Amino acid sequence: MPESQAFWLMTTGLQVVDCFGRAPRARARFDEGGWLALTGEASADLNMGCVLDGPAAAALLDNYVAEIDGLPTILLLENPSHELLERATRAGAAHAGEVPTMVWQGTAVERRPGDLELDVRPASSDLEVDAAIALVSEAFSLDLDMCRRVIGPMRDSPIATIWLGDKGGEVVGAGLTLATGEIVGVYCMATPERRQRQGIGRAVLGGLMTHHLTRGGGTTRFLLGATEAGLHLYEQMHYEVVATPAAL
Repeated sequence: MPESQAFWLMTTGLQVVDCFGRAPRARARFDEGGWLALTGEASADLNMGCVLDGPAAAALLDNYVAEIDGLPTILLLENPSHELLERATRAGAAHAGEVPTMVWQGTAVERRPGDLELDVRPASSDLEVDAAIALVSEAFSLDLDMCRRVIGPMRDSPIATIWLGDKGGEVVGAGLTLATGEIVGVYCMATPERRQRQGIGRAVLGGLMTHHLTRGGGTTRFLLGATEAGLHLYEQMHYEVVATPAAL
């Protein structure tokens, strides 16, 4: 995977701008040195942006902070200098750590003895879409109507697929993929707390990856931003860190 950190961060931006930009209150843009995808909802999980290294980084950071205007947002900085972090702090942003960007490359997903068997499939009806959205709402402690406003319109995106994991007729896990060329982004992996540590997250992720790898779309790589809770799972499934942007 010889591509640069900037390549992976901009690929994330292409995907997120497309889908967050469909929300009814959205303001989204893709620039030469970064991107901004604001749904307008009052949750940092649903507003994102990124500023890449370069001579325009400081000006673009100022521009994005002004456009964000206090809206809760996760703003990624590729490899920020001390001066750029200080500039962000003066603008009211707080350095919250790093968000590892991870990539998987291969032809088949490894299965282990004892892995949970789930029916992992694209949501194909309004009821199934809403069931997946409800799990995202519960797993991330987000308002349900807010999630419906943001995730619901993604169903109309040509790059998006909403996934659900079914166990005996009950939807127990969900996820979202955004496919651009041979790279599929994985987002909103949702397993409610009451269902965690049962192998559901691994089963849903492995199932949706297998679907993409085998349905003839030319998929060869998967891309995601890892949370602290999900990092160990992704490492177990052989995702590798390709970028470590700072998060504000």
